[in-house]
Amino acid sequence: MGLACSPAESVVRVPSAPPPSREEVVVSDAPVSEVRREEVVVRRDCLVEPAISEAPAPAWHLVGTTDEMPYLHAMGSVVFVSTDRKLYDATAGEPLVASTTRALGLPTRKRVVRMFGAWPDDAWLATFEGEMTRGGGGHKFHLWRWSAGAGGDRWVRLTRAVVYGDGAPEFYPWSPGRALELRCGDGPDLGLRAYGGDGVQPRPLVRARHSSFCPQVFFATGAGDVFAVDEVRSDPPNVQVSRRCAGCDEAEISGLPVPRLCDQGPTWSVWGLRAPRSVGAEALLAGHTSVVMDDGLGQQSGTFLLRRVDDAWESEAVPGGVAGGTIDDVVTAADGALWLVTERLLRRAADGAWTSVPLPDALRGPDVRVDLRGVATIAEEVWLVAETVRDGESLWSVYRSGAAPSPGAGAGRPL
Repeated sequence: MGLACSPAESVVRVPSAPPPSREEVVVSDAPVSEVRREEVVVRRDCLVEPAISEAPAPAWHLVGTTDEMPYLHAMGSVVFVSTDRKLYDATAGEPLVASTTRALGLPTRKRVVRMFGAWPDDAWLATFEGEMTRGGGGHKFHLWRWSAGAGGDRWVRLTRAVVYGDGAPEFYPWSPGRALELRCGDGPDLGLRAYGGDGVQPRPLVRARHSSFCPQVFFATGAGDVFAVDEVRSDPPNVQVSRRCAGCDEAEISGLPVPRLCDQGPTWSVWGLRAPRSVGAEALLAGHTSVVMDDGLGQQSGTFLLRRVDDAWESEAVPGGVAGGTIDDVVTAADGALWLVTERLLRRAADGAWTSVPLPDALRGPDVRVDLRGVATIAEEVWLVAETVRDGESLWSVYRSGAAPSPGAGAGRPL
């Protein structure tokens, strides 16, 4: 579900020399010497953090706990929770139960590590099939799709042989009824294999020079546009985006803007980029920036959203992004709101207003370390996965907001 949240004070070693002087550039109609101290100084090359308010505390309910990291998936009207060997599901207002009907066709005791699409007409999942025993390591996966057939609705495996991946399966939602598998080893361009639809296979996607083996981020929009994102250089940062629109033969490669907060120095690196897990109508990324301090160390200098508007990328600062930890999850809700998991739970409404959503009482307090791991939304409910660490032992908890389902699932039961 994401990487561990980084403490605000964590730093990374920077191999390059300190950056040049970070003196402020003042943009004003008057001469610099005539700008009064109390006047607002406008700098057009930087962003200001937006205001944020605290939302009313939701009515959180503990669904269950596990000593294995769970995966949280929302597909339309159904939310799924998968642990090491079990799959659970629920709809809004109903208790979370072990999947039976919605797990038909799946092998027993296989971990579900990724689910995407919309239930039930366009539902996909990937199962973990074990570790690679030869070569450079990695994992093995299979891709499945929910299908209606003469024998009843069930999951059908689409991959004949296992598909290899590093830490996660390289399966992604594409246009409605279709999914993509990345074939990074096909090089020099990014190989793509499509499942579903008319069976026509897309051409390889041309990427920027000096890109990594697999893209740092890959995603598609609901219209069928595909994007591969790579940071090809730091100091100065250079993030290249390869995009091919639906129906286009050729890809276009362009640079991602390098955002900066007005109270921070020149951006040295753009990192931690991720796209929402759900396919939306717009192209959107979330990520962080770093600056190089005078002692040669790098430090987080902001968190940003980057969205493609009228064929150009626009940047927006996320509140508290300097000391806000890393983004561990980002999802788009049905109402257009964007939910971000950092060390806080943030919501950006469709009108751009930011709120911080209070966490469950059990996740607040000085005696425990809490890392938020994932978020999902169905109807009016918000689901949350959090890891708590006490005395070096981790426990994962699943919470949901809203009215308590009846009959209840048993607060805190093991999953």
